[in-house]
Amino acid sequence: MASNAKLSEDWSAAPEAPPLAYLQTNNILRSALPTTPSRNFRALVTEEGEFMGVRFTWQRVDGAQFPQPISDAFSQLATFAGLPRNWDSYGGGPLKQSAVATVIELIFAGHRQCAMPHLHPLSRGGVALTWQREGRELEVQVAGDGTLDALFDDETTGEEIEIPKKSTLDDVKPLLSKFFG
Repeated sequence: MASNAKLSEDWSAAPEAPPLAYLQTNNILRSALPTTPSRNFRALVTEEGEFMGVRFTWQRVDGAQFPQPISDAFSQLATFAGLPRNWDSYGGGPLKQSAVATVIELIFAGHRQCAMPHLHPLSRGGVALTWQREGRELEVQVAGDGTLDALFDDETTGEEIEIPKKSTLDDVKPLLSKFFG
């Protein structure tokens, strides 16, 4: 089958006589395709929001509400931010502002893949995010200073990949792709 580039070359070679098969296809499709625009079309709207001092944007279909799973995750984060000192009896503190932006980015990344993480507070003001799917597990720990470490485990293949402490989001992105891919 010819590529689009090849078809363009064919058309430019003989513009006065388009291929007969093309015209026949148009005649067949004309009766099957609607001639008026669909009324189900809804525009995408870009929205901005702020959570715990972090600004973010998202696109939604006009008329749709903010995704409930992300709202639920934000509620959990607000709870983590309100934890008292020594909440875990080991000197644990509340969620630190320096971790919030990275955690939000990871939550949105999971939501785009239809996989919300389980969230757990860490004693030094960070958050652990865990995804599990079909024998695979990915745990990303965002420390109170916003740095990360991660562990990917695939029980079906025995593969295990560890990203060391003090890593960045760019260091962890390949594991996200591997897990969601």
